[in-house]
Amino acid sequence: MGDHPIFWMLVAFEILAVFILDYRHEAEQDVYNGPFSQTARSLWEAGSYILDGAPAFYPLWGYPLLVLLCGFSPIILLAVQGALCFSAVAYLYATLRIRPSYWHLPILVPFIALCSIKWPQAITATLLVILLCSYKRYMEKPSLKLLLIGGFAAGLAVNMRGESWIWGPVIFFSLIFSTGPGLRARGARFGAAVVVIQLLCISPWTIRAYAQLGTFRLTPSHGGDMALLSLGQFPDNPWGIECKDSFGHRFAAERNLGSPYSPSADVVMRREFFRRISEDPMAFAGKVFYNFSSVFRHGVFTGQFFTLAMTEAAYWENHEKLKAMGYSWFLTEMPRSIVMPMTLYLGVDYIFRAGWLLLLCAVMIVAVQRAMNGAPLPPMVSLTIAFIFATIALVSLLHYEPRHVTFLWLPLFASFLLMRPSPGVSARTE
Repeated sequence: MGDHPIFWMLVAFEILAVFILDYRHEAEQDVYNGPFSQTARSLWEAGSYILDGAPAFYPLWGYPLLVLLCGFSPIILLAVQGALCFSAVAYLYATLRIRPSYWHLPILVPFIALCSIKWPQAITATLLVILLCSYKRYMEKPSLKLLLIGGFAAGLAVNMRGESWIWGPVIFFSLIFSTGPGLRARGARFGAAVVVIQLLCISPWTIRAYAQLGTFRLTPSHGGDMALLSLGQFPDNPWGIECKDSFGHRFAAERNLGSPYSPSADVVMRREFFRRISEDPMAFAGKVFYNFSSVFRHGVFTGQFFTLAMTEAAYWENHEKLKAMGYSWFLTEMPRSIVMPMTLYLGVDYIFRAGWLLLLCAVMIVAVQRAMNGAPLPPMVSLTIAFIFATIALVSLLHYEPRHVTFLWLPLFASFLLMRPSPGVSARTE
């Protein structure tokens, strides 16, 4: 970083600006003020992990512990997330040995926007970058230090988000694209270390679950609720499900299950999820295709800086007016206090929708060309592509929001830089 102080000052300023613009975000705010803050406060006040008056097995305790360590201060929490965001970007550039270019700065926006939201994927996004960078370095020159850094990044992630369990299997899947027994053996060792360290890091959660429930748990107990509600993402679905938290609460209340996040509700809602699929498998196929297409139609998350001027509900109300009446009417009839933030936000949003498609296609096309020419993919690129496949499959089967794929944005950009012939990337990058 010492060789490019102006660039890194601009990165720090960009992070600060995005975090300030997004400070009043409403995305995931109900979950932050609800389960995350409530479980953190129960730890502080009662010394036990409780939600809705019962032992909590949702959310995973990684993020509530961070909320507690930050003294329940949103500003301190976001400062920590901002520091992790900057560190992840710096670690990526150091690992790839990229000479910073000013045109990179706007491309960092989706990653920074994701890190500006008070939710655990802001942390797992930075941990994924650390994992990928450690993997790249390990594949070049194995060391116990790199193995532990990557493993503990994955171990922390699995205490933040349940889907982080796919990280180990994805590493093994990515080895299909590697060539040579030496690389495959190194990758297998790294993948095995990730799985083992994840198991060690989640073991306190698992032991607690066994002591209180008599069953082992490696994940939070809201999987059934999430799966069932995800059926409601299919428009006009035949099951009559709404993809809203209120539907889950109503479902649990009607069956005397208490909280929809309880272990007992988790079991019932998982069964209901599979029952509804079996009733109409073609509708589920339609839902999967709808979510799959949404990944490409809606792209990545770019923040909610319009909340400086209006609520999220007001934004969507005005957005419907815009669609119904047209942009020329919107410009002339709506007040500037609404037109300006919405125009700016929609402009940024559509730019990055197109950018997501272009970046994704560029990486995939170059990867296919390399494969057809018999040239091996850089291990970090192979792993990123494996993460793309796994994530798209996961959000297609279950729940899709732009936030759920945005944590791939920075790894995808890194893969583009690795495979793009450029004087900005050292010949020693792989």
